Amino acid sequence: MKPGTEVKLSTASLGDDRIGGHVLQVADLVDPQTRTVKVRGTVDAADERLKAEMFTVAELKLAAASGYLVPTRAVYLRGEQHFVFIDQGGGRYARRAIVPGPISDGYQAVLGGIAATDKVVVDGNLLLERLLASKD
Repeated sequence: MKPGTEVKLSTASLGDDRIGGHVLQVADLVDPQTRTVKVRGTVDAADERLKAEMFTVAELKLAAASGYLVPTRAVYLRGEQHFVFIDQGGGRYARRAIVPGPISDGYQAVLGGIAATDKVVVDGNLLLERLLASKD
């Protein structure tokens, strides 16, 4: 993220509406206590529905990462590693470690670990994980 990045803010009080703005400044440090980075931005001042100290969710428009998009429900976390299952055909499935990227609109970017020809299992991956664990 850098100054000039487009941002859209949403709150519970706005419903499905979003208010647009831009990032002005990004802090140089990660706060070790909260593990957050402070970002300062500007939004349309004509819209008076935003109030000081209001909790908002920011959606950032960033450059697309190179990789593949899969539905978020296809990705699961085991320990500190993200995985998907690949359908190998004939009722065989393989667990594959992936490198996750950003999530947007119900899709997870996968930056590494799968190929374009892989058939990623979208539903039932936790059942497959249990079956695999029972064989160990």
